[in-house]
Amino acid sequence: MAENHVKDERGQMFVEFALCLPIFIFLTFAIFTLSFRALGNAYVREAAFEAARCYSVTGNADRAESLARKTFASTGGELFIRQGSLTIVVDSKTDDGVKKAYATALAVPRYSINKFNNDFDTLIQKAACNMEGRYRNPEDYLK
Repeated sequence: MAENHVKDERGQMFVEFALCLPIFIFLTFAIFTLSFRALGNAYVREAAFEAARCYSVTGNADRAESLARKTFASTGGELFIRQGSLTIVVDSKTDDGVKKAYATALAVPRYSINKFNNDFDTLIQKAACNMEGRYRNPEDYLK
């Protein structure tokens, strides 16, 4: 009786493998997709910070946007963001008597989580810098 029981379990490994493989593949792709989204988010945040910092030193919105785009492209951000979807808006406001430069960067990730609603997938990052103009190397932004 024990021999018959052993013979019946010969295909058990293949059945377990067939049940676990789809779960493993799903988790692997979920990890990759979330990693790409997180990296894209970090690159968009860096572009917003560079735009705010440049605008706080120079006061030139076009130069700040140009520097943010160059920074974004040079770091490889376009690998994770849809081509041409990066939008940068710079502005200045006075908060508590201190003039600050604000930058907002918006982008759409290359790998979408929600295929039906692109507004849900838009990455929005904001950054602010004081408009003092007393940074250690302001000549880096005056080129």
